[in-house]
Amino acid sequence: MDFFPEEFPAQAQAQVEAAKIHAYRKLDEEIKKASWRSEQETLIRDCIMQIFFTFAEGACVLGSKNIWTVAQIQAKANEFLRRLTITVCHEKSPDRSIANNWINHMNGSLSQEVERQLKGSAQWKQFEDLLLTVADEQMKSGRERGHDYEISQQRVALEDTLRSELGTIKSKAERYSTLEKLKNQFPDYQLWKILSMREQQELLDEEFKPTAFARSLVARTFGVVSETIKKDRQKLRNRNK
Repeated sequence: MDFFPEEFPAQAQAQVEAAKIHAYRKLDEEIKKASWRSEQETLIRDCIMQIFFTFAEGACVLGSKNIWTVAQIQAKANEFLRRLTITVCHEKSPDRSIANNWINHMNGSLSQEVERQLKGSAQWKQFEDLLLTVADEQMKSGRERGHDYEISQQRVALEDTLRSELGTIKSKAERYSTLEKLKNQFPDYQLWKILSMREQQELLDEEFKPTAFARSLVARTFGVVSETIKKDRQKLRNRNK
């Protein structure tokens, strides 16, 4: 078949082609025994939907990977079903009358009745069940991504706050002879909630770099490595572009 969507993987295409071979073999055997036109049409519909469902499974895998949205899966499934029906009718109908009745040869659309029958099949309902699962996964994924952004914002905001506080303390440390006086001057600093008493005293006694110290404190607070906070900033910059 030459009408797979561009993003549809080669392995998934091979699975659909294999399903087509199996479906055609089954149709060839059973259509010989069909005496009535209605039986022939039923067998052809079954053949189409057997192939279609294999395509639908591959499409939903792409949805689970967030490569296709639910709307894209629906659109591509509808178009694949249309083109597949045309292909099977022309290749496997006992005569042209089925294709003439099923397909509008002016615009290539399927008759409403044929589309209703195909979409009333068990395979179409199975496809809809898969689609619902994909929709749930994508909604959950969206919520998780939103939560990830919130956490990134919290880490970056805390780093900015701590860097500012540390910069102020570094520039004014010589003015304060005791930690108590320093804390009285800046009672609302976040630093006092994060640093141990020993670390607070070291703000007056030891040299430190505000930017590097702030990042290490945020990493410690959130249980991540410093590289994570760097990535947080890049993520937020990209989102705001």
